Amino acid sequence: MAKKLLAVILACVMLLTLLTACGGNNTPSSPDNQSKTESGSTPVADNGDDVSTPVDSDGEPYKVVMEYLYFGELSPDFAEVEAAISERAKELVNCTVEFVPVTFAEADNTMNMMLSGGEQLDLMIAMGGTGFQNAVNRNQALELENLLEQYGSGIKDAMGLSIEGGYLNGKLYAIPSLDKFGREYGLIGVDDYMEKYNLATRDHPTYEQLDEWFARIKEGEGENFYPLILSGNTITTYEYFNDDNTADPLGSTVASGVILKSHNSDPTIVNLFETPEYKTHVDWMHKWYEAGYINPDCLTTSETAQSLIQSGKGANYTIFIEMDMLPQQQSAFDAYDMTVDKIQMANKYTTQANLNSQNWMVTVNSENPEKAFQFLSLLYTDDEIINLLYWGIEGKHYVKTDKDMFVAFPEGVDGTNVGYSQPLGLYGAVAKRYLRGTTYPDDYFEQLAKFDDIHEGDPDVSPYLGYTFNTEPFKTEFAAVNDVISQYRYSLEAGAVDPEEVLPQFIDALKSAGIDTIIEGNQESLNEWLASK
Repeated sequence: MAKKLLAVILACVMLLTLLTACGGNNTPSSPDNQSKTESGSTPVADNGDDVSTPVDSDGEPYKVVMEYLYFGELSPDFAEVEAAISERAKELVNCTVEFVPVTFAEADNTMNMMLSGGEQLDLMIAMGGTGFQNAVNRNQALELENLLEQYGSGIKDAMGLSIEGGYLNGKLYAIPSLDKFGREYGLIGVDDYMEKYNLATRDHPTYEQLDEWFARIKEGEGENFYPLILSGNTITTYEYFNDDNTADPLGSTVASGVILKSHNSDPTIVNLFETPEYKTHVDWMHKWYEAGYINPDCLTTSETAQSLIQSGKGANYTIFIEMDMLPQQQSAFDAYDMTVDKIQMANKYTTQANLNSQNWMVTVNSENPEKAFQFLSLLYTDDEIINLLYWGIEGKHYVKTDKDMFVAFPEGVDGTNVGYSQPLGLYGAVAKRYLRGTTYPDDYFEQLAKFDDIHEGDPDVSPYLGYTFNTEPFKTEFAAVNDVISQYRYSLEAGAVDPEEVLPQFIDALKSAGIDTIIEGNQESLNEWLASK
């Protein structure tokens, strides 16, 4: 799996064969504007107005302008793939597409400049709940409920309950683009150490069981060996060691409060960092750090946890552990003659924050929101367009294998010379894209379908799906609280500081920054949302 490199490159490749649109020339400047169809009628109105007249499929195709995130260098065959997608879209819904290629580093600035400058931009992506909120609060995104009802039956079939991730303030502004409707947390550990030092269970071991196991490993492997490897200056570990106490940030972040999974029957929002559960966790982390069970340079090392374990310096690291993660992680250790296995710490849980992490929006600059949404729908329903976008041209950039939905490179082609690549799982129904490689289990897609089969009332689904706390009225306090969290959280959850001394300082600083004010506003908003249901 390729790594996301945030290269600062902006390239815009326009396809000369695309036909220009003959839709309305008036670019909407706010969600209250209407857009015109090719025939000059005005069937689409945003913000909940009735959408009753379908766009005429005859006439000149509408050109959909869509953000296209990539990393590294733009693929040399990008324009060829863009043309193939346009040809297919023209056949199905009478539109073409012009991608706006942009790297992560330039994406926000480029999209904002296009929108503020009145340029046509039909579809853009928001990353994370705060990015989604920012777009809506800037009046950059149209409401989509009526378009979903008229043109989105395939989207609803593909995404199911995950569509709740596109709601803010009770209105649908975005369509989530995900392959996994939730997350599982745990450890990846080397089998030899689990067996040699007798890990009591690989299924939800307690802090006490891990402590006993870590102690045996440390005694057996010596001073410069660490049972738990952490790496990075933004380490968080709470979520990896808590199941019933999984924190639901209600579509926002922990800076605006959470509801713990074990307290779902009582919709009272709390400050995670004041809870007994959090104190228990950071106490254990500090104990392990002081005992030498955690690498002391965890907050400053530039080496990955994987590489440290590959070099024989550790036994376990924290990671997501869904169905594809273990075989992917194992492939990284094959060359080192190591076998790894997962240690299940927290079961799958689906929250609003999971579902609004990647959202596609129709922007206020769209000259034809209906056509834009029809094209967006194809990214959730049409296998040919989905896999053109991810893999390129069949026979040239990939070939199918004898395993359904698995592909390989054509003869003479590999990762170094393939003409098109799009490894970012950001577009449409990600679960419908083909997969390449031998690391996935044969029944991966069956496992994924079962994993994504989420329903209201399931114990592994938050009862607050559909609610996203809008932090805009508290943006000053929210920014200040996030600054405090950055100052204290990572060292606490790495175990590098004493919670008896530092945790009270952290909580006092959060209160001074305004976290209680934010939580009060969040609680009021949640209560209104619950009453409306």
